[in-house]
Amino acid sequence: MSILAIARNNLLHRRFHSLCLAVLIALTAFVIAGGTLFGSSLRNGVRSTSDRLGADAMFLPPGAEKELEGALLEGKPSTFYLPGDTVRQLSEAKNVKRASPQLYVATFDSSHCASLVQIISYDPKTDFVVAPWLADSVPDGPKTGEIIIGNSIQLEKGEEMLLFDMRYKVAGKLEKTGMGFDVSVFAGMETAHKLIERYEKYIGAIPMPDKDAASVIVVEIEKGIDHESFARDIRIEYRSVSVILPQAIIGNMVKHLDLTIAVLTGLLVVIWLLSAFMLAIVFTVAMHERKREFGVFRAFGATRGKLVSILMTESALLSIAGSGAGILLLCITVLPFNAFIESLVGSEYLLPSAAVTTLILGGCFLLCASVGPIAAVVSAMRIGRAETSLIIREDI
Repeated sequence: MSILAIARNNLLHRRFHSLCLAVLIALTAFVIAGGTLFGSSLRNGVRSTSDRLGADAMFLPPGAEKELEGALLEGKPSTFYLPGDTVRQLSEAKNVKRASPQLYVATFDSSHCASLVQIISYDPKTDFVVAPWLADSVPDGPKTGEIIIGNSIQLEKGEEMLLFDMRYKVAGKLEKTGMGFDVSVFAGMETAHKLIERYEKYIGAIPMPDKDAASVIVVEIEKGIDHESFARDIRIEYRSVSVILPQAIIGNMVKHLDLTIAVLTGLLVVIWLLSAFMLAIVFTVAMHERKREFGVFRAFGATRGKLVSILMTESALLSIAGSGAGILLLCITVLPFNAFIESLVGSEYLLPSAAVTTLILGGCFLLCASVGPIAAVVSAMRIGRAETSLIIREDI
């Protein structure tokens, strides 16, 4: 019989023992793969946020900081404005290389709108932040009367969305971002002004101060200018304006993420080591119980190398079966509920692409499949050192 056949028969003969070891390895694989995928999703979410907050600074009304962060990161709809004269002054402020206005308007949770969403409009003539990543869905941007919707909005390209009792054609749908953009609607400035005209007719609407007003001004700062100093100077000169540095938001997210990933990685390493240690103990105990079995093999001419190969093959088969079961369990019980996990975690969570997810799961499978053979090394070395007569007499 081949070594593989002998190892397989040995495992089938000791079914309960084999099943217990396979379950332990499966749980290890489930936790390590799940934890690794979770950490990767957190990193992916922060990277996505960083890519889309492409401005050096953002000007907005005082007290609207939380509303802006809520709209960008969590999709919490808000409406706020800067007066038109303030927009003009800020766009020409010292050390501003280029600036572009944006309008943020929240829909109503009523029959007049399809759903409660954040409408974000931008000026195609001056924009340098929104248009580049909207171009993946609609290269030329939405035309007047058209909108682009976030990935989580239950509509498709070509359908229409009801906003303030008027329907707008969906020109495109964004890829998943893990941000508030997933539940937002994007439009050009002309479309936005038409939306606002209808919006202002409803009770509870916040009137637009003038036709040149904006909610946010995204700014690129001149090269060589310290961003913190720039923000401080703007706050001093324009008392009625707040300044947000997007990279400061990302910096806080990264600090929080780094700590979370470090703790998670430490826990996963400890789990893997504990699993290897427990398996090593189990294999050692099993070796003590199987001394006569291996002694008989030696007496019938099996070399020490063949005995070692049998033991290592048994451990490899258990590890492969257990790791495969753990990864499969993860795919069946966790991945289908990714949207629910994302809702619990928040904006800093975005599952990697299918290719990257496959690589992560494959790497975790190989890592966990190695735990059995590694744990069996000590027992294999004992077989290699023991003499046949001693094995048979159970003196090892």
